[in-house]
Amino acid sequence: MIQATIVIPTRNRARSLERAIAAFARQDFSRTGYEILVVDNGSTDDTAEVATKAGTDHPGLNLSCVYEPVPGLLYGRHRGALEARGDLLCFVDDDIEVATTWLSAIVETFTDEALHLVGGPSEPRFEVDPPAWMDRFMDRRNGRINCGDLSLFDIGDRTVPVDPTYVWGLNFSIRKQTLFDLGGFHPDCIPKELQHFQGDGETGLALKIREKGLSAVYAAGARVIHHIPRERLTVAYFENRYFYQGVCDSYTGIREARGVGDEIDCPSAGPVAIPTDGTLYDRYRQIVYGRIQSAHAAGFRFHQEAVRADRRLLDWVLRDDYLDFRLPDLGAGAGTGPGGKENSAEEGRTTDPIIAEQLTPRISKVA
Repeated sequence: MIQATIVIPTRNRARSLERAIAAFARQDFSRTGYEILVVDNGSTDDTAEVATKAGTDHPGLNLSCVYEPVPGLLYGRHRGALEARGDLLCFVDDDIEVATTWLSAIVETFTDEALHLVGGPSEPRFEVDPPAWMDRFMDRRNGRINCGDLSLFDIGDRTVPVDPTYVWGLNFSIRKQTLFDLGGFHPDCIPKELQHFQGDGETGLALKIREKGLSAVYAAGARVIHHIPRERLTVAYFENRYFYQGVCDSYTGIREARGVGDEIDCPSAGPVAIPTDGTLYDRYRQIVYGRIQSAHAAGFRFHQEAVRADRRLLDWVLRDDYLDFRLPDLGAGAGTGPGGKENSAEEGRTTDPIIAEQLTPRISKVA
């Protein structure tokens, strides 16, 4: 009997997927007790072929691949949940690897029937060493690295209760019934042209779990290795990452207030600028931190203005249930930012005019 379903939403990262599947195939858990479900989230590379070959390479492995044409974790995760046969849903990212005991640790932890959510430590495997300016985004203690912006979380080798908001999407295991009872995940990783539909992803679901008083656990044995490419260690990536975070923070704030106010009061995010010691690199760091803070503010303003402009978008933000994950049709102009310009915050150097025009003044001030 299938007890657990490992759900891997993926898009155009076939090589990462191949590595992840190989690790999940090596679990010491009985192969009759779990399945691997790849959700091909609109890929145009050889993702489907990789999944098919993995099934051939690992005889007896319960592995299947479903095609979900619309990109975004809202679609990928919920399509996986609807297709899953297991009562325990283990949502993972395609850029992780796990030890052979990973699934056993999760299933064993769930023997406590009062438990609803399980996470675990995530440690980095950097393609290159992080630059010095990133130190202010990381907490390095006792040989461990914690960094929310890179989904790194490690609080030791003991299994302990944890706030649900510290169970992150790359290693997020939940009872299927709990997921359905709480209305599923909130929107996340929405394509850039639909960024106004972005939400707070697994954080929103975790907040519901906390509000209901349901238990979550950090299972030390459910450790994952997170492969982090050089592209995620750049200023451009962090600018775009914080633009998205600004959108997410606007979404969360609107849900908490049950509406959007007349004034846009953007919370601060990212490292606070520090007194300069006059060195060239320190001056550079000041500019970097200013750009990142400005990107967050730009994303927050973008979302606030979009919601204020269309009541249907406000209704979308305030939904209790996203299991019906079809996006509402907002008609002409959907997917554009202020002034009719398309919003873009994709990985890589920021080229979007909305972001750029709001970053430039800040850069001159910080410098």
